[in-house]
Amino acid sequence: MVMNFSASQLSLSIQRSLHAYFMYHSGAFSDFGMNQEYVDGRVEEAGLRLLDEGHIDPISEVYRVRSMNSIRAQVLEHSEAGSEYITLDCQIIELAYHLPQFIPEEMTDEDLADLPSSFTTWDDFLATYRRLGYHLTYHYERTMEELRNCQNQHLARAHWHYGEQLQNNNPYFRGPEYRVTGTTERDRAVRQCLESSELGLLVRVRGQITNISAKRTSFMETAYRCSRCSTTQRIPQNEYDDQLIKPASCDDSDMVGGCGVPARDANFQILEPPESRAITIRRALLQEEWVDSSDSPVLLIEFRGSVCEEVDAGQVVTFVGYIRSRPADSKSRSDRNREVYMIVTGIERNEQSRDITVDDSREEEIMQWASSHTFSEKIEILTRSFCPEIVGRDKVKHGLMLQQFGGSQGAHELRSDIHIFVFGDPGTGKSVLARYLEDIHRGTRYVSAERATKAGLVAGISSKAEMFSGGDKRVIEPGAMALTPPGAVCIIDEAQFLDSGGRELSPQLNTALERQEVPVEMTLKGKVATKCPVLLIANPKKGDSAKFDPDSMVPLSDQAGIKKSTMTRGDLVYFLLDYGVTEDEEMLRAMSILSKMNGLNPTFGEGDTLDLTFVSDFFAVGRTFSSVSISDEAMSTLAKDQVFKRVSASGEKVSMRRVASLARLTQAAAKLDFKTVADVEHAEFALSVISAAQQDISPESVDGGIGEKNRKVKRLIFSAIEDAWSAEPPTGGGWTISSIPMYVEKYWNVADGIAPTHSQVTEAVKSFSKESESSSVHGPWRSYGKGNYGFDN
Repeated sequence: MVMNFSASQLSLSIQRSLHAYFMYHSGAFSDFGMNQEYVDGRVEEAGLRLLDEGHIDPISEVYRVRSMNSIRAQVLEHSEAGSEYITLDCQIIELAYHLPQFIPEEMTDEDLADLPSSFTTWDDFLATYRRLGYHLTYHYERTMEELRNCQNQHLARAHWHYGEQLQNNNPYFRGPEYRVTGTTERDRAVRQCLESSELGLLVRVRGQITNISAKRTSFMETAYRCSRCSTTQRIPQNEYDDQLIKPASCDDSDMVGGCGVPARDANFQILEPPESRAITIRRALLQEEWVDSSDSPVLLIEFRGSVCEEVDAGQVVTFVGYIRSRPADSKSRSDRNREVYMIVTGIERNEQSRDITVDDSREEEIMQWASSHTFSEKIEILTRSFCPEIVGRDKVKHGLMLQQFGGSQGAHELRSDIHIFVFGDPGTGKSVLARYLEDIHRGTRYVSAERATKAGLVAGISSKAEMFSGGDKRVIEPGAMALTPPGAVCIIDEAQFLDSGGRELSPQLNTALERQEVPVEMTLKGKVATKCPVLLIANPKKGDSAKFDPDSMVPLSDQAGIKKSTMTRGDLVYFLLDYGVTEDEEMLRAMSILSKMNGLNPTFGEGDTLDLTFVSDFFAVGRTFSSVSISDEAMSTLAKDQVFKRVSASGEKVSMRRVASLARLTQAAAKLDFKTVADVEHAEFALSVISAAQQDISPESVDGGIGEKNRKVKRLIFSAIEDAWSAEPPTGGGWTISSIPMYVEKYWNVADGIAPTHSQVTEAVKSFSKESESSSVHGPWRSYGKGNYGFDN
């Protein structure tokens, strides 16, 4: 509710509220039993009441309850770090739970009348104290001006250090820093902060810092020394303008006693602090925590003082700030159309980012559902409910479900996030699965590798508009992977274009996937954290009309345009091929599309199906089981399977990386079961999930090979070519590539099965030539140029 004051009434009301605040928190009422120890003693009980009534939450409590402490306690809290500040929390001041609600026994109304602002009763004192929260919210600039005028008489009493400086008339004494938080009913989105209606008001806004400047020093009062007479004069600066105000001449007034020459002759020298008064400032760009579109608004914000040390790019922060306007740049100072920005007055909550929050009643509902179903029943129902319009991809769904939980966060020097690569023919449901992940968690980031840059994907040097009107140093800007919040997934689509168009994204991506920390070494040096699970999606490299060919002599990774080094970073690699689908599955897929065109959400199968919100909340609750250990029996199960596939099993050998992947999948399965210890049941489920992935189906294809089956065909093709060359050598040069399949078919040993296709032969012939350049595996086979191939002799 807005109160109406005349100019004089407003000044008087603000002064009385400030005196009431300072008198209580400085120990002015010590004679009445309310010294600073008494003030601090009331904080715990008041804090619990604020928590119980929902005015503050446990995370923001650390930033806000300090405002109820005495001035001495607040100043001493961070004095060793050089950041002495007092917190003024508007909501807490207005509630005043930390003040006695009745006049102390030792105090009388006459005592109150003798105070500087002459309060008639204790109720009058409380009402005046509470009104400070309103003034800070609606008259911030005026209130802070009055505060600086009246603080000294109270600070001298509150802390001996301040009293000593004031008693010695220290000309450089500035007092502590002030942070203002807790604006009542003034929560605003980033978009709302840009409205002109918010100018001059205090707001609370939550968002993610996407770009932050280097620190700068800003002069609040500048001391100028005249080169002619050495007289110093101090010029107050406009603290909301980057333009430096200079003296027109050397001040020759009685108070200063200068020579009076104009500025051009005085040749003023700027004196550094303490003669001048300066603060550290930093600017940043703030966007909505959940970005829903490409035109999401961005708010320029400015930090001052010790707050500069508490924020960084990628963090999600709840700020309280004062909305101002400024020229868009140094060239538009006379333009009446101005840019809206925010001066941060305090931080209420600071975190790297956050997962989905589930309230207590919802969590109890989910826990009850989980406890009433066995592990296998939960798997069955969740599989049916996870992206229900996709039919026949249950193993892929299982992998994506486990990705939502990840492994144990206590893993020693190993990542806990699960990376999944899905390569598939067009129309196999990859995009539908990706969209479902976006629906599960609003923080999920999507980036197309076709248009991605290193800066947009991982990190880079910012090239955005200047944050300071006089220019700004370039800064490191985190990309999509670094900005993905906990619980969300970073989706990299069209991954076949990672290293195309003159770009090479794979090296940084590999580091981001495995180490989850990427060094940025360009004009600036630094690093960004990329702790998020990644879903990598790729079509065949040849284009949308092409399909993957598992029988090709070209490795599947090459068909997807993915480097071997990147392939090995995936915990689960799936190839979705557009064949081998039963008639029933084809019918269900067709009905799914028709249902969607009819405006319906397609759901198939018998039994319970959970709605999207429940599934999303279920995953969020499961992620709270952050630390999961693997039982000895489960570890033995995993180890025996790994040893068998490495040593005893015939065929291709699995990678050693598979062990870490199995551990993550097993821990994720335990989280799905809401358990802190993974047992054999969870290990066996993890083994079943990876058995359907390319890591187990054809380990060599993940390592950039063509698999044992195709290698055998390739050897037989070479043998047939050798036989043909010996029987029918060309008269000169080699054979044309179009004729070689004919020779292979003619000299193919029928005992080896069906002869290879034309494309298999031509792909093998090209690879023989490449391989002979670096090894003698295929003898002196080489390319004669213009599509001709053959042996040297």
